[in-house]
Amino acid sequence: MQPLVQVADRQIALGRAQIQVQRGATLPTISAGAAYGMDTVTVPRTGDLGWQGAVTLSMPIFGFGAHKDRIAAYGALPCRKKGNLPNMTLPFRSARPHHAQRYLVLLLSFLWISSAWAVPVTVAIVKTSTWTQTVSVMGQVKSVGQVTLTAPMTGRVIGPFQPAGMLSPGAVIARIGPPGLQARIQAAQAQTDYARIALQRDQRLLRDGIVAIATVDSSRVAWQQANATSRALQAEQSDQSLIAPFAGSIDYLVAPGAVVMAGTPIATLSGRGQPWVASLVPPQTAFHLTVGSPVHLQAGPWQGTGRIRSIGSSARQSGLVSVVITLPANTPLLPGEWISVHLQVPKKQAVAVPVAAVVMHGAHALVYVDDQGHARPVSIKVLGTEHGIARIVGDLKAGEQVVMSGNTRLNSHAPLEIQK
Repeated sequence: MQPLVQVADRQIALGRAQIQVQRGATLPTISAGAAYGMDTVTVPRTGDLGWQGAVTLSMPIFGFGAHKDRIAAYGALPCRKKGNLPNMTLPFRSARPHHAQRYLVLLLSFLWISSAWAVPVTVAIVKTSTWTQTVSVMGQVKSVGQVTLTAPMTGRVIGPFQPAGMLSPGAVIARIGPPGLQARIQAAQAQTDYARIALQRDQRLLRDGIVAIATVDSSRVAWQQANATSRALQAEQSDQSLIAPFAGSIDYLVAPGAVVMAGTPIATLSGRGQPWVASLVPPQTAFHLTVGSPVHLQAGPWQGTGRIRSIGSSARQSGLVSVVITLPANTPLLPGEWISVHLQVPKKQAVAVPVAAVVMHGAHALVYVDDQGHARPVSIKVLGTEHGIARIVGDLKAGEQVVMSGNTRLNSHAPLEIQK
C-alpha cells in the first residue's frame, strides 16, 4: 500500500470519528438526583419522613451553526475507493429527523417522571366566615358609696357649711378662700363702681359740650377693664368651691375658718348609687367598641352580662382608654373588687380553613392552594382558631382548594397528586 493511501485512510477514519463526536454534541443530556430525610424545618414539627427528586434535561437549541459547520468540514475529507484517491467526500446525513424522535421520547419520559414524583395530598374547600374577637381585660367595681373632697389650693375654709343630712347633687359643701382674695374682690368691685360713675359723669358733660368725646371713650375703657378684673376674681373664687358630685350625706373633717394646704381632706360624702365597673383598654380596641354593647363579666363562680355605658375620648398617661360598664341588677359584687371583663369586638370578614392547612415558616403563616395541579403558597394572617377551624385573612377566595395534608413537603410550584 502506498504511503499516501495510508495517510488518506488515517484521515478518513479521523474525520468519521470527529463527525460522530460533533453529532453527539447536538443530542440532549439528562441527569437525575434524589434525596430523603426527616423534616426538621417546618414549625410545628410533624416528624414526617420527607423526600425529594429532580430531573434536569439540557438541549442544545441554538448553536449558531457551529456544530453543522464542523460536521460539514470533516465530511469534506477525501474518501478512498478501490485503492485510488478520487476527489470524493465523506457522506454527510442530517441527524435532525433522528434528533426530533429522540427529543420526543425524552420529553415524554420527563413528563412521566414528573407525574410519578407528584406529592400525594388531600385538599379542603375555602369557605367564607366571620370572626368576632374577644378582648379580655381586668376591671374594678366602683361605686358612689363614698368620696372624699379635698382642698384644691392653700387657703382658709369658709362657708356656707351644710347642715347634717342628705345633700342634693350640685350643692356647695365649702369654699376655700386664698389669702387676700376676698379683699382683692372687694377692691375690684369698688373700682368698677367708681369707673361706672365716672363714665356716667363724662357722658353728661359731653352732652353739655364741656368735655371731648375722647374723654368719654377713655372713661368707658377704664370701666370695662375694672369690670373684667372683678369678674376674673369672682371666677377664681368660684373655682375654689367644693361641689357635691351626687346625692348623699355630708361629714365635715375640718372646722370652719381653718387654714388648710392644697390636698387636705375637707369632707366625705356617702351615697347610695348603683355600682359600676371601670376598665382600661388599648386605643385600637376602644376604637371598635360602641356604647350599649353587651359585655361578659366574670368574678369567680359568678357570671353576668353588663353593657358599655361610656368610652373615654383620649388615652391616659399609661396609653389606655377608660371604659365604664354598668352591672346587672342585684349583683353580689362589692366596690373595690376586681373582675374579668370580656369585650366583644365587632365581626370581621374572613375565610375558614382547617387548622391542618396552615403551615408556619418561622413567624410567617401560609397555606398552599391547588393551582391547576401545582402548589401555590399564599401568605395569611390567622385571626383565631376554634374547634379545628382557623379563621384567616389573605389573598384567598371562597371555593379554592387548600392543601390539608402533605403540605409540609411542598414548595412553590410543586406538582400535586390530589387524593380523594
